[in-house]
Amino acid sequence: MLRPGGTADTKILEQAVIDRVVDGDTFMVLRDSGAERLRLIGINTPESYAHHDGNARTHRGESVSRIVRQWLNGRTVYLQFEETQTDRYGRLLAYVWLDAHTMINEVLVREGLAEERKYEPTTQFNDYFASLEKKAQQEKRGIWSDPSGYRENSMNRKVIYLAGGCFWGVERYFQILGKGVLDTETGYANGNVVNPTYQQVCSGTTGFAETVRLTYDADELPLTEIMAHFFRIADPTTGDRQGNDVGSQYRPGVYYEDMEDYDTICEYIDFRRQDYRRPIVVEVLVLQNFYRAEEYHQDYLMKQPHGYCHVNLELAEEALRSEELPDMS
Repeated sequence: MLRPGGTADTKILEQAVIDRVVDGDTFMVLRDSGAERLRLIGINTPESYAHHDGNARTHRGESVSRIVRQWLNGRTVYLQFEETQTDRYGRLLAYVWLDAHTMINEVLVREGLAEERKYEPTTQFNDYFASLEKKAQQEKRGIWSDPSGYRENSMNRKVIYLAGGCFWGVERYFQILGKGVLDTETGYANGNVVNPTYQQVCSGTTGFAETVRLTYDADELPLTEIMAHFFRIADPTTGDRQGNDVGSQYRPGVYYEDMEDYDTICEYIDFRRQDYRRPIVVEVLVLQNFYRAEEYHQDYLMKQPHGYCHVNLELAEEALRSEELPDMS
């Protein structure tokens, strides 16, 4: 079955890099103009664990997302736009090519990892995608496999909240880390007003800390390792200050929802006390509340790679050293 239009001339398409797979059909891509969120057009994948609505998340969607993440993170791609280049959410809409013969949108439908979905008026390949979907259904590929024989994803999905100074740098560090990180979200934790603004938080009167909500696979990235990375990027001995940022909103803290996490957090802090002359002042508290920060704070350093950052992001590329982890034997 040949794709209508044949191969792509990548010389006339815009080149970009997939910085992060957000979901099976949604990426953060690095263009010359900066980082932007991109949606594959003509297709739709099931929602993964990264979806903001917990009721919409599916095991199959997470499986697809992990496959796509493994395949595409960091890859150079070529963007083919139609008449409408963005959707109502401001996401780019594109057919994405790895080379002249490999369109990602097409591969996902053909392998049963996505369904055909029309985004009017961007419908150039939709009839073709529909024929691929029908064939994948007949062959019971991917998401069309027999539900009775489908094994639920065994991912150990957990959430922890990290306050380590300006949340731009903390979020970007864990995005670069990649391993076991399912989603990041910047926001404000453990304050005393409802749905605060950035300006209110900066006033120092709300009690909130700038915080990153980290969703992770505990089988790939245990909480002890998260704590080790946290101690790399935050000074645990300074309250109300990190780097050049001063104020109660920059205090170091780890906030948990699962009471089982409390012991792990405290045990790691006790393990590291010998490494510091001054007392460790990291707040360890149950999460009372968390409000998502304004949209311009989300993925900030991905969108503004030369923006302010108090964190040494190169450390995310370095493996943890033995002295950063307790002896588990």
